[in-house]
Amino acid sequence: MFTIVITTILLVGLAFATGYYFLAYTNLKISVENEQNPNTPLLEKLAKLVILPKGEEPSIATVSDVSKLKEQTFFKNAQNGDSIVAYPNAQIAILYRSSSDLVVWMGPIVDKQNVLPTPSQKAP
Repeated sequence: MFTIVITTILLVGLAFATGYYFLAYTNLKISVENEQNPNTPLLEKLAKLVILPKGEEPSIATVSDVSKLKEQTFFKNAQNGDSIVAYPNAQIAILYRSSSDLVVWMGPIVDKQNVLPTPSQKAP
């Protein structure tokens, strides 16, 4: 009888220890993955709202002083802390507000140096 009680206690303890170390390993693995690419959580949230371009790593920035950007149409509704996710090859920029999980604005990236002149304009 004594041997059965000790064996049961050891097996229960071993099960708890295994569960604890498995959870610790899983949490460590997730934090290592996030350290390798800190933008992964942001892109996962954004991918639930918008179809993102495949095969391209975006450039990501954060709006820190919205007063300097108010003249630009893209930033008309921006707030400090919003993220700018730009895909240069796909020529798409996304303004995302993580605090409300909202795409504030989305539009094309325009390169003003390579714009073709319209018929009424003279080529540079």
